[in-house]
Amino acid sequence: MTFVTISLQLAQVNVAQLRAPLDSVELADFVANLDPVNALADAADGFVWRLQSAYAACWWVPAGHLPDVAEAEDRVLHVRTHGPSSHAFTLQRPFTAAGEPAGPARAGACS
Repeated sequence: MTFVTISLQLAQVNVAQLRAPLDSVELADFVANLDPVNALADAADGFVWRLQSAYAACWWVPAGHLPDVAEAEDRVLHVRTHGPSSHAFTLQRPFTAAGEPAGPARAGACS
């Protein structure tokens, strides 16, 4: 009898809808802990990879609008090609709904 060993890794992706603006008091702790939590994950034994930088994007939509896959892909490709902007941005380089930068980019941050 022959046994075949297959090497597998667990992949995970999280999709969430924010309940408040990124620069709000409600999300201050969440935003402040992104870098420390990601650093712990990166340093953990057995941790291989996480989605970083231009593979995620945020953008403002009218209340009640549900973006489709094509719209999401367009925004991710925009961040990849042009970097964060009012059209599509990252959690580390957010923009307000008015299209203005919401704060300075954090060194070494990923999205």
